[in-house]
Amino acid sequence: MQPDFKPKLLSLTPEKGLEATTRFAVVEFIKAHIDEEITIEKLSNLCCMSRPSFFRYFKREFGISPVVFILRERMKMAKKLLIEINISISEASYAVGVNNLSYFFKLFKRFEGVTPNEFRKSLMVM
Repeated sequence: MQPDFKPKLLSLTPEKGLEATTRFAVVEFIKAHIDEEITIEKLSNLCCMSRPSFFRYFKREFGISPVVFILRERMKMAKKLLIEINISISEASYAVGVNNLSYFFKLFKRFEGVTPNEFRKSLMVM
């Protein structure tokens, strides 16, 4: 007799919290789609959870909200692009899914403490 096969869903349960595979899948999804609109709904569907439940569990596991995590990942990628590739700041903004340049400047300053221009200038000094 064959054992019952049950596919492993990316599910969150109160007893287990976010399993390592789920955390990995969510983070990888965010990184793979960083240039796109990433909604809590998409992420919660990935984990087979309601939006409020996903939000709570994500915050409990990572210590920050999924929105802040996504923005942080966008700014990490923007920094990487500005360091490694000689592209304009607006191109970096679009490449990380932020289509409003003034919003990109505001986010970059909030997460990095300097504007993208100041960041780029500091690279030239080194």
